[in-house]
Amino acid sequence: MTGFERITWLYKELKDNKYPNRQQFMTSFEVSSSTFKRDLSFFRDRLSAPIEYDEKRRGYFLTDTAFELPSFWFNHRQLLIIAAVCRQLEQFTTSPAIKNLRTRLQGIITAPNGRRMEIFSFENAACVSCDNANFDTLSQAILMERLIRITYKDGKKNNISCRDVEPYRLHNYAGSWYLIAFCRLRQAPRTFQLSRILNIEVLRENVEHRFNVNDYLTTAFGIFKGRNITTAVLRFRPALARLINEQCWHPSQITRWERDGSLTMELPVADLTEIRLKTLQYGREVEVISPPELRRQVAAEARAMAEMYEAQETGDRKQDTGGKTPRRESRDSA
Repeated sequence: MTGFERITWLYKELKDNKYPNRQQFMTSFEVSSSTFKRDLSFFRDRLSAPIEYDEKRRGYFLTDTAFELPSFWFNHRQLLIIAAVCRQLEQFTTSPAIKNLRTRLQGIITAPNGRRMEIFSFENAACVSCDNANFDTLSQAILMERLIRITYKDGKKNNISCRDVEPYRLHNYAGSWYLIAFCRLRQAPRTFQLSRILNIEVLRENVEHRFNVNDYLTTAFGIFKGRNITTAVLRFRPALARLINEQCWHPSQITRWERDGSLTMELPVADLTEIRLKTLQYGREVEVISPPELRRQVAAEARAMAEMYEAQETGDRKQDTGGKTPRRESRDSA
């Protein structure tokens, strides 16, 4: 029998008020007295179980019958996955609640050679940190389904506004935390970046469930959502096509192989900002087919970038020639 099974047995005996003792434990699992002492100490010290010994009953009992071990609804592998998720969350916030949970889970989980969390690893680029107090306050407000009043700084013009919002979910996208909520000021669903929330006040009023969060998050590509959805059509050159075909940019995307080996992708977008930046990431390996406005924006950005680098190269050449504009050599010259 494993330690997990022995602790489970002890927990069940205590919850059933059967007053388990050392002899019963040793007989049931064919273990030594020292094993019983170690398991009992683990149960008390690591799991914080309120256990006392009853001299009359000659067995142990729970001084607080409300004590539960929710983690024992999961097996060893499932506990390890939960702990790994906590470790992932800690990359975005150092909330004490998450850190304490991971610490407790690590105390429960045992593995050969002392290895516990090392079988999972995460790496994220361009993470945006948020206020830990705000993270914990929002978590509680969502669980209690309470209205909140936030002071928010807009990301474009740094305008500061105060508004009442109904918080529904904390959503991490590309390394940044966002609050998905219904804004009573705008009377519409809104996405607020946690790092821009300056102050939070939890109000007494309960929230109403005005929209489906999952549907809202999947309406369009990226973090920017809206009602005006259009379809972006991108064509990737053969050199990049197989790599892109393995990626999921949006759950409802449609990909199609072309005769020349290129790949065409169609996906819904509500705002051109993020899809424009995403497209520029792949340079000349991708062409915007539609919408025309996205194609125009990408082309304009590409021209501006080319002009910037050409101006820099011209300046460098002038510096190398003492301020004189270098003569362009003929293609036929050696």
